[in-house]
Amino acid sequence: MAEQSAMSFARMQDLAAQFWHWWIAELTGMMPEFVKRILFGGQVYQIVVEGDDLAIRRVVKGTKGGEPVMVGLIDPSGLGRERLLLQDARRVELILPPEGYLKKRLILPRVAESNLREVLTFQLEQETPFRLSQVYFDSLCVARNRGSQTLTIDLYVAPKGRVDLLLEQLSKHAIRLDAVTVDGEIAGESLELNLMPGEQRRRGYSFARRFNYLLAGLVLLLGLSNLLFPLWEKSVELERLQLKAAQLKQQVVKARELRERVDTAKNEAGFILEKRMEHAPVLEVINELTHLLPDNTWLDQLEIDAGDVQVHGFSASASTLISLLESSNSFSDARFRSSITKNAINDMERFHLSAQFVTEATR
Repeated sequence: MAEQSAMSFARMQDLAAQFWHWWIAELTGMMPEFVKRILFGGQVYQIVVEGDDLAIRRVVKGTKGGEPVMVGLIDPSGLGRERLLLQDARRVELILPPEGYLKKRLILPRVAESNLREVLTFQLEQETPFRLSQVYFDSLCVARNRGSQTLTIDLYVAPKGRVDLLLEQLSKHAIRLDAVTVDGEIAGESLELNLMPGEQRRRGYSFARRFNYLLAGLVLLLGLSNLLFPLWEKSVELERLQLKAAQLKQQVVKARELRERVDTAKNEAGFILEKRMEHAPVLEVINELTHLLPDNTWLDQLEIDAGDVQVHGFSASASTLISLLESSNSFSDARFRSSITKNAINDMERFHLSAQFVTEATR
């Protein structure tokens, strides 16, 4: 009775997982590309072995059933061009060639499904010519026979030496894998074949995981609302009492305002003069920049905020501008605010730098 209950529960879990994968695949297929990019964060890429080369191909639809399209080869010179090809990847898979793995079909009792990997660990040395320490293995469930209470399993076994060599080669190119698998997985299967060593696997940002994060965020938001709502009510009540007290003390408030106006009037002249001295004179800044900057440099934007001066423009040699500004007694702390870029239209260097304008008050 206990075994039947365990098998029924495992069957329900499997059916639920199959429905979830089917529903996600159908929903993803109807989504526009920009929505897929927001939810899934990139494309699915596969690395395949072609002779002595490693080729990169992209799954067009961004789902498991998409058609792969070849996009390039991994550069053996180590120049890192493949990282440009994979820069929008959300998932990278290594596809083993047919000669790189062994596939064996097994028929097991259905009771083994709840502890399948441990069962296959014992079966592996009996069903294959390898020892457990020599291979990586995983399995896919092909069929379940309710009448005979059996489970049909496809066991995939890959020699560790071959897989480790490929992983080391990809690691030298700074390529992080999500799975090591084979071509032609069974459509609609709830389990995903992955021959990658467990310690090297990394979790992907699937739609389900993002959805779980969303649910967790909503729960946290509701909890915070439950805690903060009483505080908000008390703050509203306090504000009402403060308003009433302010009305009762209106005369005191008016007297205080009058005194503050008198104090403000006394300090107004000195305050304005001080602020004027603290701010960089616009004409002085422009005049100083005109004398310092070479003829092959022009500005398209100048921002002056107090003593902070920010300059945007183009120059034939933008890297020399910092030393020119630092050579002047009117500027200090000159530095680039962003990287220098090359403009393809005018063949000039685009720059954005800032400096502190030294006024009489700050010298």
